[in-house]
Amino acid sequence: MADTIQQTETTGSLVTQWALAPTDGASLAVFRVVLGLTVAAYAVKALLLGEVRGIYVDAPHHFSYYGFSWVKPWPSGGMYLHFFALAMSGVLVAAGILYRVSSVLMAVLFTFVFLCDRTAYLNHMYLICLLSWMIVVVPAHAVWSMDRFGHTDKSPSTVPTWSVWLVRFHVALPYFFGGLAKLNSDWLHGQPMRMTLSQQEWFGAVGQHGNPEWIVQIFSFGGIFFDLAIVPALLLARVRAIAFVVAMAFHFTNAFVFPIGVFPWLMIAATSVFFASDWPRRAAARVGLRAAGIINTAPTETCLEADTATPSFRQNPGLSLLAAYVVFQCIVPLRHLALPGNVSWTERGHFFAWHMMLRGKRCGLRIYATDRETGMTTPVDLRHFVTAYQLPKVGRDPEHIRQLAHKIATTLDPANPKRFEIRALALVSLNGRMAELLVDPSVNLAAMPATWTHPKWILKSQQLLPKQHWNVPLLEWETALGLNVEELLNVQTLPKDKAAKVSVPPGQKHVRIQKPQGPSIEG
Repeated sequence: MADTIQQTETTGSLVTQWALAPTDGASLAVFRVVLGLTVAAYAVKALLLGEVRGIYVDAPHHFSYYGFSWVKPWPSGGMYLHFFALAMSGVLVAAGILYRVSSVLMAVLFTFVFLCDRTAYLNHMYLICLLSWMIVVVPAHAVWSMDRFGHTDKSPSTVPTWSVWLVRFHVALPYFFGGLAKLNSDWLHGQPMRMTLSQQEWFGAVGQHGNPEWIVQIFSFGGIFFDLAIVPALLLARVRAIAFVVAMAFHFTNAFVFPIGVFPWLMIAATSVFFASDWPRRAAARVGLRAAGIINTAPTETCLEADTATPSFRQNPGLSLLAAYVVFQCIVPLRHLALPGNVSWTERGHFFAWHMMLRGKRCGLRIYATDRETGMTTPVDLRHFVTAYQLPKVGRDPEHIRQLAHKIATTLDPANPKRFEIRALALVSLNGRMAELLVDPSVNLAAMPATWTHPKWILKSQQLLPKQHWNVPLLEWETALGLNVEELLNVQTLPKDKAAKVSVPPGQKHVRIQKPQGPSIEG
């Protein structure tokens, strides 16, 4: 027993010595510049293209993440100033000016934007959010920053090894878990890629001259192989250069085929962190920047021998916290495995899990409000509650529908929101399947609380993957499915246990329903 404890402590000490050993900070400096400029470019683009107004200013309602309903966009012109400050903080981080202050400022400002509206979630936005907080804790300003410009002291240009590996870990997250998520039936059958590529003009042109199914298979299985193999390949020095070229080709293809914003360019630059930490110095020396005096390409200071009194892993609280954080980031993407149902259908566990391009959803949504005082049920004009940007994001996600129901009930009678029962007729076609009900239309969603688990009002998908896409036009869905909206929403026809869920008022004899002419959502 004592030998086991001593061996564990020795291993922990070796890990700590390795993690704290100094290494060249040049690659970390390049990453700092790339991340800062990426954030600045994102903020400027959002200002110039009207995204700030369309997503954060004009929207009458914003959807929140679990536990963050208190985060709301600034009123009036506050969001414009916020994005301007975000752009400036990105430039300051890239230049390494007041780094400790500017890095925290950038992380706070970007996280605020990220949390403002759940319908704006994108995997690369989440990645930038994580990276922004990561550079707060790593000394990415140790090399080639304005904070060090003109210093006459001998402050080290090295960084601890753990800081470089923390960047590598974050870059590996979307690769590995993105590949792991693709190991599902729909992806292996090529359905998500088949639907996505069918919207490309060039794919249709190929189809005129032959069967383009081979392209679907290349994208599908090539995507799995690339995501799962690229990180191990980048860790092997012998094939690292080849792997980087393959990664560049992969991201260039994504950039020109799929509309995924800055993600491909960020990943190309960030993937370079897998090279030796002094690669920027060697690259600069090769192109003659050293001779021109533009950049210092001299090797970094000689690393000192590790102190024999280096604290053990358990005695170093910083490394222990980092280890816990790494474990947490490895568990979060897998949380959907503990929840029932297909995550692409229920959306429970979809966020923060690096699920990319796994599901294509066509959605039809109509919201009904029942006045408990009069018994009148009418469809709600959704244009008063959501924007064109939010429309396709709401109908496919049960949580967004629940939040919308709460907003509608509160708006219809702010003094007594419980006066109205809000139900949803939400029809969704997943990856070309026949459309089916996403949520229970008999449930008063305005009475449903927020939860991170799987609520019973989210219905299970019953449809199998079809051989051909279900291409029925949205306006014909109710007829094609044989739905009777009055029967679905008439609480008097429900069993007693379900009637109790919607709190049917005493004496209510009949639910009067207007013909379903209200606006719908398709996404």
